[in-house]
Amino acid sequence: MNTASEERRQFFRIDDYVRLSYSLVSDLRGLPGEAIDTPRQTRDEMQKDLEAEFNNTLNALWRDYPLAAKALSQLNRKLDLIGAATSGDLEDSAVGERPTRVNISGSGIAFSSDSMFPAGQLLDLDIVLLPSESPLRIMARVVDAAVIPGADETDARPYLVRAEFALRDSAAQETLISHIVQRQQAQRAEQHCETK
Repeated sequence: MNTASEERRQFFRIDDYVRLSYSLVSDLRGLPGEAIDTPRQTRDEMQKDLEAEFNNTLNALWRDYPLAAKALSQLNRKLDLIGAATSGDLEDSAVGERPTRVNISGSGIAFSSDSMFPAGQLLDLDIVLLPSESPLRIMARVVDAAVIPGADETDARPYLVRAEFALRDSAAQETLISHIVQRQQAQRAEQHCETK
């Protein structure tokens, strides 16, 4: 297993803003490529599987047809909102709608949270890369969570969570790395303009 310092050498790491929401994974169901014997899937499980398949296809589409991928992403988001409105889950669907500051690389992510997670906890991350609106669903394992220095009980998100990606989809990883390289170039260009 790679240490954090080895991962930093393998991938560029940037500070960025993304839309982020997450849920705890209590078992390995939902990990792409894992065969699990279940006699019958619930509607939620079927929806998760369909969403994962859609995201994999959409991530692959972004490379060759970004405009079509963006349109499908917006249509999917619209359907999610309609579904949330009809099921009464509209408030829950708003999680992650505002941009969240993260530190992200091709191998992991760090973000502030309102919850402290134990090392090893699996998280199902829904990440929307900005400004491209590229959606990614990525499984991650918590490496560390700690109180942010200087945080107190009035802070909404007093914990810093560091997690490594369990990427099983090369298209998702390519999309993520491509985004990071593009954002890094844009950030360098902004810094160059500010120094002039």
